[in-house]
Amino acid sequence: MYTIYKLNADELDSCFLQALKAIFKNKEIEIAVCEELLKMRKMKPHI
Repeated sequence: MYTIYKLNADELDSCFLQALKAIFKNKEIEIAVCEELLKMRKMKPHI
């Protein structure tokens, strides 16, 4: 399963973690965190 969650870091709470644990119960998962790509692209000058 591949799932993307898009939210502000300030919205992370224990309920979010509990939901992840319920969805992926007894499975090994990988969590990657990155800034929103569109905002990063707008900030970088084009060469």
